[in-house]
Order: sequence, then structure tokens, then C-alpha cells
Amino acid sequence: FKFISKMTSNGEEIEEEEISRIEKGQAKNCHGGIETVICTSPSIVCLTQKLIAEMIGTYFVIFSGCGVVVVNVLYGGTVTFPGVCVTWGLIVMVMIYATGHISGAHFNPAVTLTFAIFRRFPWYQVPLYVGAQLAGSLLASLTLRLMFKVTPEAYFGTTPTDSAARALVAEIIISFLLMFVISGVSTDSRAIGELAGIAVGMTIMLNVFVAGPISGASMNPARSLGPAIVMGVYKDIWVYIVGPIAGVMAGGFVYNFIRFTDKPLRELTKSASFLRIEEEQISRIEKGIEKDCHGGIETIICTSPSIVCLTQKLIAELIGTYFIIFSGCGVVVVNVLYCGKVTFPGICVTWGLIVMVMIYSVGHISGAHFNPAVTICFAIFRRFPWYQVPSYIGAQLAGSLLASLTLRLMFKVTPEAFFGTTPADSAARALVSEIIISFLLMFVISGVATDSRAIGELAGIAVGMTIILNVFVAGPISGASMNPARSLGPAIVMGVYKGIWVYIVGPIIGIVAGGFVYNFIRFTDKPLGELTKSSSFLRKASANNNAPRIEEEQISRIEKGIEKDCHGGIETIICTCPSIVCLAQKVENEVPSYIGAQLAGSLLASLTLRLMFKVTAEAFFGTTPADSAARVLIGELAGIAVGMTIILNTDIWSINESSKKSRTSYCMGVYKGIWVYIVGPIIGIVAGGFVYNFIRFTDKPLGELTKSSSFLRKASGNNNASSSNS
Repeated sequence: FKFISKMTSNGEEIEEEEISRIEKGQAKNCHGGIETVICTSPSIVCLTQKLIAEMIGTYFVIFSGCGVVVVNVLYGGTVTFPGVCVTWGLIVMVMIYATGHISGAHFNPAVTLTFAIFRRFPWYQVPLYVGAQLAGSLLASLTLRLMFKVTPEAYFGTTPTDSAARALVAEIIISFLLMFVISGVSTDSRAIGELAGIAVGMTIMLNVFVAGPISGASMNPARSLGPAIVMGVYKDIWVYIVGPIAGVMAGGFVYNFIRFTDKPLRELTKSASFLRIEEEQISRIEKGIEKDCHGGIETIICTSPSIVCLTQKLIAELIGTYFIIFSGCGVVVVNVLYCGKVTFPGICVTWGLIVMVMIYSVGHISGAHFNPAVTICFAIFRRFPWYQVPSYIGAQLAGSLLASLTLRLMFKVTPEAFFGTTPADSAARALVSEIIISFLLMFVISGVATDSRAIGELAGIAVGMTIILNVFVAGPISGASMNPARSLGPAIVMGVYKGIWVYIVGPIIGIVAGGFVYNFIRFTDKPLGELTKSSSFLRKASANNNAPRIEEEQISRIEKGIEKDCHGGIETIICTCPSIVCLAQKVENEVPSYIGAQLAGSLLASLTLRLMFKVTAEAFFGTTPADSAARVLIGELAGIAVGMTIILNTDIWSINESSKKSRTSYCMGVYKGIWVYIVGPIIGIVAGGFVYNFIRFTDKPLGELTKSSSFLRKASGNNNASSSNS
């Protein structure tokens, strides 16, 4: 259950047979004179050390998380509720990475119990782990009580805000989500184990955003028992014992069900990108050539790197969509009903985080679509079999409906707290915004999740962050749906269909267009199998991984026009990109064409904004010096205002009273201090590049340096060079 591949001292995975031997006491070793067992660590580590790691980890989780609650109350709300949420998520994340390789980083009696139930942890260690976790919680709570004069308002334990029943339901659901994510990212060898800490930490963060105002978002009996015992506050404490245990066990059970395979884990692919599927394989699938019988049910290899039953994929899609809608829409309801406690930025962050963690949790099972428009787009571009499209869409809509129904039953949803999507003013403006942000979403998905040259391991982060920024940009305009299922579920449950067509037409058009454009710019006449499988998009290697990186000599040959290639009938050159990518038009010098493309993009974006909005002087989206141009010039390192200032014909520095009354009469561009934003970035960027190239100089050619993706590791190609060469 370690979040990075569970390895024994000889490099083999701990399997059920070995766990069985451990439980029987047959597999053990003497470490420093103390008998210990091989369990959660990749090496033989003393049980005492594991217990200390658990106690220290739980101590800091409680001290930091509960401490920030106390500080926020005693110091006038300085931290704010979003700050409290972020703190809880970050402390869990860092402690997982700090002690996960020693103890497994449980920090939660319910998690320990669930691992034992599913034979991922020896039963005889459960009481010891639970004791260490409770001791850490008690010590942290005692520390906070001794440090602060804790008032009733600053109580750092957990009690239901209103109804114990509502708090219990909230605890069960968020604990289910927590264990579902933990199981997906830390116990399944097909997942990206290195990112487990991030996924689990972000799950904690979004759960506190959603359920913090309702129940305190415990998810952990130790988190509630420690403060309750130290402070002597036991109101409804049973909620925080029963709820987390029930939710965590259910989450573990469901994940173990949907990931079942009749093949041993070591025979499964170790592919880093769980969303990658090649055209040749899809073609064989659609023709019915590639299929397998799993548990008596015929299934096909589609979006997963392993043979997984279609039913399990549909369950994964349903659960993933359920939690996306429950968390994203739930935080909207909570923000309204609890006096804006979450804040709009908190809503944006929650939407992005829940998408990110669900991608990492079930992406290796179902492909993590969660969106009918994405499923349709994948099918159009032969990355998903058409006959599965209706099943996937049905599962996604079912998940959205169930989540919306859950929210309606949990809360008394007022019209102000409606958690669906309706245009804020104009349906046309909402439609345009939905098309644009959906285009961006699918463009990013195509880039990071379907292109073998991208960093597949970071696809979840990239897609999640795209959701966050899209909600920031379009949330106040259209609600930032990007997903027909996201809008249809709440609309059906609540019976509000105003402008619903916008959220069906807009996302489908935008997503299909985004997929088409990315597929166009990445087109190659070579099959994907011949392209590099390197995880770094800046690394170039041949199919056998023996070719060196592009070096200065090659760049020189390119500039002289010696090295070129004919691609699809259009001549192109290999420059700084790791793959052969077609240029729309061959030019002797690419710098002017690149600058022209960048300025064209800025102009088009600025024109779009001007057409979409009635931009006032106060809403000018260009850049002008706030006071001194010299001060701005010194601080300016990046940013181009040319496109925005040319498009927006507004002189905000010469507006008189009459022009203020007629904002549409602008006829002059805003060029005040524009030279600052041309000279400053160019000087700063060139200087930055020069300095870095100077400090990284080596007398060895780049081809002899390590191909490691870690920029802090230096070794020669044969790993025998001495460090004195530096």
C-alpha cells in the first residue's frame, strides 16, 4: 500500500502470499536486535520506527491543520477559510512524501483498518498503528491547548454545524472519496504512484472546501478524538467515528471491485501515460479483432493499459462523474448557504482539484472522460470505439443525476443556491464563452493525454489546472460548464432548463474543435510507435532511445539549411522541437514567423474580448505603468501589451466627462508607456537566458550529459565520469 511501487529488499512486489506469510509470522527479520516484518516499506524497517513515523506524521497533520483553525479565529480571520483548506491539504501531502516510504503514511485509523481488511496490511500491526495515530493526535491537541488560550469559538475539534444526520452523510461521502483516491493512486500499480501524495493531499483540500462548513471535514477518527479528549468536548463524537470508518471501508471496497483483473499485477503494463491509446489498436478494436474474456464477460482494450471489464469502466466513469458534480456543485451550494465562506476562488479551486484527483484515481481504468463531449470527440478522432460511446455517456449522465439528487436531499436548495448553470445575462455571450473554454480544455487534454511526446504523468495536473482557470474566466459569465453532463444533471433534478441548449451545443462544438486543431498541428506521416516515448517533451531520442539530444552542431546545420526534411509534401526543418512537426510555410528564418504568430494570437484574443464585452476604461485589459515608467521597466520581466492596446481603441488617460457618458466613442489606442512593455521584457528575457547559459556551461557536449529528467542530477553517459570534470 505504499504510494510508490511497493518493493521488498530484492526488488519484488509484496503480494498477497507474502502478506499471508507475514500475518502467520513466517516472514520476519531481526533489525538491530528487534524483530520486524516486511510490510509497508520497501526495505526492512523496524516496526518501532514505523510507529514513530506514524505518530510524528499524525502529530504534524493535527498540529498544522487544527493549529491554523485556532490561529484564524484568534487573529481576526487572517488565514481565511480557503487558507485553512489549503493548510490541511498541504500538510497531508508533505507528510506522505516525508514518511510514506517508512510507515506507509496512514495517519488515520480508518485507513489502517481498511488496508487490513483488504489484506494490504497485517492485522497484528493494526492496534499498534491506531495507538500511534491517536497518540500523535493527543500530543498535537495538548500542544495547541498549552500554546493558546482556546475559546469556545476557537475550538479546533469537529462538531456538526446544524444537523448530525447531514454531518454524518457528509463524512461518509468525503471519506469514501478519500479512500477511493488513496486506493487508486497508491495501491494500483497501473497508477502514477509518484504523484499519490499530491492526489491525496488535494483530495483532503477539496473535501475541506466542500464539507468543512457542514461537519468540519474530519475523515479521520484520530483527527476528531484527539481534540475532543484534550478539550473535553464530545458533542456528536460518534459521527466522526462511524462516518469515516463506514466511508473509508466503502471507498476501498468499490475501488477494489472496479480494478479487479485475473492477471497478476506484474504482467500489467507500466506505461506512464494511462490515457494513451494508438490508432492501430483502436482500428483493431473497432473491427472486433482485439478482445478478451474477463470473468465471462467479453471486453476490449480501449482506454486502459490493461484488460479491464467494460462494466468496471462504466462504474469508474459513473463514480468519477458523481464526485466531480458532488464536489463542484456542492461547494457552490455550501458557499451560498453558509454566507460565502468558501469564496469564488475556493469554488474555482475545488472544481479543478476534483477533476485532477479523479483523473489520477480512475484514469488507468476508464480513461477518465467524465464528459460526454470528450467521449464523442475521442470517438471522432478514432481514440475511442464508437460502440462504447452510448454506454459511457449513460454512465456520465447517471453520475451527474445521482450527485445532483444527493445535493438536493442533503440541502434545502434555494433559487439563489441553484447549483446548475444558466447564462448570467446574454445567452449568446455564454455560448461563445462555453465554446472557447471547451476548446481550451480539449486542446489541453489532447496535448497532454493523447500525444506520446508529452509528459503523460502530469496530464491530471494540466487538465485540473485548466478547469480552475476556465472557471475563473467564465464562471461569472456562463457558469463554466464545459460538460453537458455537468449542466444536465442539476437541470433535470431541479427542473431549471433556462438556456440549457447553450451547455449542450457550446461544449460539444468547442471540444470537437479543440481536438481537431490539436490533431492538425501534431500531424505526422510517421506512426506514433516510431516517435520518442520520452516523458520529457524537450528530449529527443530515436525509437531505440540511443540517439543523442539535439546539440549545437545540429542547430548550426539547421540554420545553414543543411538539415531538413519533407513532411507531408511541405518542407520543414528540425529546430528546437523533439519531434518532426510541420510548419505551415517554410521560411529561411523562423523568428519573424514565430513573432508574427504570437502577435496574431494576442490580437485575436483581444478582439474576441472586445466583441464579447462592453469594455469600459476601468476594465481595460492591457498594461500601463501605475506610476513611474522607470520603476515598471525595472520590474518588468514578461508580458506583451501590443495586441491588447492596438485592439482596444481607448485612451483612458484623456477621458473627459462627456466621453465617460459614452464609452462606445473611443477611437484612439492606449499606447501610454507601451515602450516599457517592449524594451523591458526583451532585455530581461535575453539577460536571463544569457546568465543561465553561462552558469550551466560545461566542456562536455550535451549528448554526453545524463538523460535524466531531474535537473539536479548530473552524470556522464556511462555513469563513470568523475565530478571533477565540472
